[in-house]
Amino acid sequence: MNDAPALIQQLQSTHAAASIDDAASFERLTDPIVRLTEALHAGYQASIQEQLRSMIAKLQAQAILSPGDLSTLESFIVGDAEAYTRLENNFQDWVGELTRLVGVLGGMSNTLQGSGWLDALGEVEDAHRVLNDICNYLQQKDRITRFRKTIAAGLTPERTQTKSTHSLAGSNSLVQVVLWDGGTAHASETSAKMDKDQKNRTAHEAARLVPAK
Repeated sequence: MNDAPALIQQLQSTHAAASIDDAASFERLTDPIVRLTEALHAGYQASIQEQLRSMIAKLQAQAILSPGDLSTLESFIVGDAEAYTRLENNFQDWVGELTRLVGVLGGMSNTLQGSGWLDALGEVEDAHRVLNDICNYLQQKDRITRFRKTIAAGLTPERTQTKSTHSLAGSNSLVQVVLWDGGTAHASETSAKMDKDQKNRTAHEAARLVPAK
């Protein structure tokens, strides 16, 4: 049984107890958020398990995947990125704030003396935080773009998998789907390379649908 609902309640309770005068009270939100992330990934993966098994059987038989299969594959591999970029509504605010902060720093460049050094550090700290948000958003969009380019390059049984064809199925391909990295799946060596920049994220191998041969 998935414990996501209980974890949401725990998150609500922990958040309600947080105080702006107590940094540790906000730090205590980290654990329920991490556990909720894992539970949500697991819940979604379980909900499409049968579709995945059907898709894997088609790949092993070197059959062409249907549009529905490709949609399932996309949701399994980059669905988290698609949902995040679709629901996030602060991106333009971050871009505007970074522009403002860079402008402020530009105005301070000729007055760096005394406490001005520290004021500049304060602005840089703020810029660093906003930049992280911007980069994370753009990286998630890039994950989606790279996946779709891989699919567009050809997902047919006639094409053998090489570094240049980007095919996920073929006579030489190793069909393997792993629930990995909190929701990132790898259906071949090629798709694994697509997400190599995500390997520093919290990894959580939940299950292996098809054993490697």
